[in-house]
Amino acid sequence: MSTIKRRVKAARTHKYFVDWKVGTFIVVDADQPATALLSTMKYNKTSWVILRWSRRRGSLLFYAFGWSEVGVYLKGEETDRPIHVVLELSETYQSHAVREINEANDLEIRKVAWQSANRVIQLDKKGGVRRVGELALRAGKTAGSKRRRGAWDRGLRGGGTSSAGGSLYERQKRRAAQAFRREKGKAVHFLGRKRALKRSRFDRSIALSPKTVDFNIVRVFYATDRARESSGQNGSCVYANQRSADGKVLLGTCDVSLPNDHRMGNIEAPSIWKLQIRANPQKHIVLLNILEKGRDVYFREMREKVAQSSERSAFVFIHGYNVSFADAARRAAQLAYDLKFPGAAIFYSWPSKAAVKAYASDEESIQLTEKQLVQFLTDVVRESGAQLVHLIAHSMGNRALVRALDAIVGRIEVAERPKFTQIVLTAPDVNREEFLQLAEAVRSLGERVTLYASKKDVPLFFSKRLHEYSRAGYAGKDLIVIPPTVDTIDASTVRTDFLAHSYFGNNKTVLSDLFDLIRHGHAPDDRPRLKPKTHSNGKYWTFAQ
Repeated sequence: MSTIKRRVKAARTHKYFVDWKVGTFIVVDADQPATALLSTMKYNKTSWVILRWSRRRGSLLFYAFGWSEVGVYLKGEETDRPIHVVLELSETYQSHAVREINEANDLEIRKVAWQSANRVIQLDKKGGVRRVGELALRAGKTAGSKRRRGAWDRGLRGGGTSSAGGSLYERQKRRAAQAFRREKGKAVHFLGRKRALKRSRFDRSIALSPKTVDFNIVRVFYATDRARESSGQNGSCVYANQRSADGKVLLGTCDVSLPNDHRMGNIEAPSIWKLQIRANPQKHIVLLNILEKGRDVYFREMREKVAQSSERSAFVFIHGYNVSFADAARRAAQLAYDLKFPGAAIFYSWPSKAAVKAYASDEESIQLTEKQLVQFLTDVVRESGAQLVHLIAHSMGNRALVRALDAIVGRIEVAERPKFTQIVLTAPDVNREEFLQLAEAVRSLGERVTLYASKKDVPLFFSKRLHEYSRAGYAGKDLIVIPPTVDTIDASTVRTDFLAHSYFGNNKTVLSDLFDLIRHGHAPDDRPRLKPKTHSNGKYWTFAQ
């Protein structure tokens, strides 16, 4: 296994000169999987890769590597492990992070014999990376002395990452700068040639403002009964908008990028009005990769992710009609990020046609997913190691969920039934009468069942007219109020888009309420954005305006 560990040769404390480098860099969390870093490097070719590692005891360490160095270290590795594990990072190899530096760019520190520890990262007031530099040992005052020659030969790395001490031009430039300062601006002889030096060029290293291409990467787990459209190396694949021939459930992980300036509730995507054609991870939510994995590896990685959270939690998201695999992955990642979810984010992608006109086809497809979803939900509870498993379904995805939960109650003995924590049904495109019949079974498998409905929901309005039956997620005179079995939230007052169907993930108010529900388990009366209303069947809640 390639490793960055080297024998550390500590030196005495010296005053070093910081040579600020001109170029671009990316900043990546070292807790991310190494595959996420490779995906990031694929989309952004920069001079430097800066790893930011947040230790459990609260310390924040930085490591600066050249682009080619990282590629060498990660080549041939099992790259599903965290970056800091693959590179064997430790405090010994951290780069020097500073906020302020004197005008002469001097640092008095102890230097070691490894590249990342010989580099300096300057941070701004908010803790963001401003620029990157390398250490150079100041020359002695005696020209031609052994100490001076040894210092230059031992300490300077000019351009690139060569272990031979950098380019000849860089060493010449620094020695010329030393001579200029020593002679106070007079013309000096250097390498056998007479050269007049200008202070603006050699007095100090000048760095241009680097272009930061920092963004966040969220890893989500998936299960799907879609057909595999194509396969690539290392398990990468693409899934089609149709069911697999044998109905087998395939498992894997996805890495999804979210921009640093992501706004809560947004699914940032390219816009033709902004002349954006290709997705950019710095500006948009982008599905970076899809890696299919075997069952054992899949659940082992899920257990590792769950173990990283003190709550030992996971959530499973089931999408609705007119949704592709990529759309489902982006939504699951956005939910995990906006809810600040610490555990494993999982989504089940049933084979929707991802087309507005394919409503009838999606209705047939969702019925065939029930059996697979029963088995998958049972496996998640038993194999993930999570103590809290939440379920979130949207639109037509609620049909598969409520029927799967009813099947679990009917087929599995009470002692062996999987138990869930929060069961959240958002804008369910489910026959109202069917939902009332299945509500008790759903409630028996969860600590709390929450139903979000709206009378402004355009797709559910047309679904109601098409089926000639009211929908469970459509509010108004047919609003479902059946306490204490289900907590009903009327979301008709929240601001949303024209369709008013995806408010669960697009509206900050609803997302904040979901945060209080899923992260803290608060009852509706304890959630500050809700106010109670009276119905003939009991109490329900609306969002305070």
